[in-house]
Amino acid sequence: MNLTEEARNVSASYHTTIRSDILHLCSERSGRILDVGGGSGETGAFVKKNMGGSYLTLIDRAEVSPAESVDFFASGAIEDPAIWENLDTKQDTFDTILCLDILEHLVDPWEVVKKCSERLAPGGSLIISLPNARNRKLTFPLFFKGRFELQNSGVMDRTHLRWFVKDTAKELATFGGLELTQFEGGWYMNRARRWERLAKLGIAPGFLYQIYYMKAMRRE
Repeated sequence: MNLTEEARNVSASYHTTIRSDILHLCSERSGRILDVGGGSGETGAFVKKNMGGSYLTLIDRAEVSPAESVDFFASGAIEDPAIWENLDTKQDTFDTILCLDILEHLVDPWEVVKKCSERLAPGGSLIISLPNARNRKLTFPLFFKGRFELQNSGVMDRTHLRWFVKDTAKELATFGGLELTQFEGGWYMNRARRWERLAKLGIAPGFLYQIYYMKAMRRE
């Protein structure tokens, strides 16, 4: 299997995964849901079915079919203004917006966060996950070996265009004027090695956390 085929396989599995690591951030009354860059929309579909969802809109250009529970699918580039202008007019605002490991792939993630914020209903939540650029898999090889080798997935994903650490991740989540109500570090799908869990005890969290999870709200 060559590098391109391997990357496609990783991408395909990622786009159809239910992100169980973010479910604790979702409200039990998730209401109208917008899943931005959610692949087939499996995570949004799970939230809709199990956490009080009523309507699910998905934006993505992944080469996968949308999940059955998706009510409206906007296929195209997330940064294309036309995508946002042509969202289902029945859903002017959303109660829950998901941006899960997608913003780092964009040229202007701040503009997308702003668009999400404008679409968020009073009391609604924008849930974001971002890779931590200070993670040991990036910083240790860079500082000690002078290596910056991109990979097909993870913190060093070769398709990342933007890189964030704790403070800049917070700045991004609140760029649209929302209030950051929850911030925590963790690992994709909670897959942490035993020694990595030391981060939960406050031991080198900046180097051990793989992902930062954020919840930003529009107050009622």
